[in-house]
Amino acid sequence: MKNKKGSMAIEVVISVLFFILFFAFFYDLTIITWKLIVTNRVTNEVSRILANQGGIRTSTPYNFPGGDKVYITSSELQQKINKIFGDAGIEKYEVYINNVEFNDSLNLTIDYGQKIEVKIVSYYDWTVFSSLVPTFNLDNKVIIAKQISMSEYKNNYDSWTGEWCIWIKKVLIV
Repeated sequence: MKNKKGSMAIEVVISVLFFILFFAFFYDLTIITWKLIVTNRVTNEVSRILANQGGIRTSTPYNFPGGDKVYITSSELQQKINKIFGDAGIEKYEVYINNVEFNDSLNLTIDYGQKIEVKIVSYYDWTVFSSLVPTFNLDNKVIIAKQISMSEYKNNYDSWTGEWCIWIKKVLIV
């Protein structure tokens, strides 16, 4: 035990390595948490837009209140999603509306009172931490965000029975 030269240097090196690993882990964890928040926010926003519009179309319906000024078409929504995800650093993602993959030419009409399920799958990597611990970077790391809403727009009034009749059918007859 007389020769303890260099033991302090070894402790410092090990401490610095642990600090670097700790910093890399929490840096990546912060970025992944940010991507989770952005994915959830976009899912909620897309769900809200689809509920207000009664689905998504490539052009504005002729009878939509406010017309082109307020209606968001499928190509406009795609551009909006691309911009938000691009700003957040999310390069790969998939958007599903009622189990149909969303694209800029989608026409999906969802009538009043019908369920709208929006699911966004985004992918992430442990960029810094996986470069320090190579076995940590596994495949298929995904964030899945789902939001269910109800369509608030009536597309066709020809067969409209009204909300009161719908309520009676659901509550009293069933």
